[in-house]
Amino acid sequence: MALATSARQALWYINGLSQLGFTIPVKLKADNTSSINISKNLINNLKTKHIDVSSYFTREYLICKSFTLSYVPTGRNLADIMTKGLPFVLHQRYT
Repeated sequence: MALATSARQALWYINGLSQLGFTIPVKLKADNTSSINISKNLINNLKTKHIDVSSYFTREYLICKSFTLSYVPTGRNLADIMTKGLPFVLHQRYT
């Protein structure tokens, strides 16, 4: 769900900037390999039957090359600063 939300926000920025005459390459990064694999490959089995339309939305725009999607390890994910309480060592790395 977080990946789909990020994709929607990225598309909003892409559309807004394109109306102003700017084009920028957008690179989404995620630390969940399962969500990346579901977004990149159409997988239909018992484990993915509950997947929402949002994954297909993300996949559609990946195919159109509106943005790219890559993996970032959890330990190097800068978004964790805003979403989690960090151990002292990681907090010191990001300050």
